[in-house]
Amino acid sequence: MFLAGCLLMFFHIMDILTTWSLLFPSLIFFTCMPFCVANAASKSLSVIHSNFGAAAALLTTFQFLVGAIGSLIFSLISVETTLSLAACFIFVGALSLINLKYACQLEIRQETKMKTL
Repeated sequence: MFLAGCLLMFFHIMDILTTWSLLFPSLIFFTCMPFCVANAASKSLSVIHSNFGAAAALLTTFQFLVGAIGSLIFSLISVETTLSLAACFIFVGALSLINLKYACQLEIRQETKMKTL
């Protein structure tokens, strides 16, 4: 997802504005998004030991809240170029990478804690 944003930013900087220069990075981004959402949900719920329904509802509410805030922020940007979309792709991709690193560290800590018990 981060690379799709970088590719879109590259097309914007090189002033390559065609239908394919917008669709190809968008296709990459939106193909990767469901994998990230599913993995984030499974990693988040793996640390919960009870009340799975409440945890899943809280996770879904948080996802909708972040989506609404992100939509509000990017709707206020009045730039009519691909720059704002590229910035959004890069930002979401970077957050996904940070989240993945944190989730892996959390999983390693949880495994070492289970081994010591």
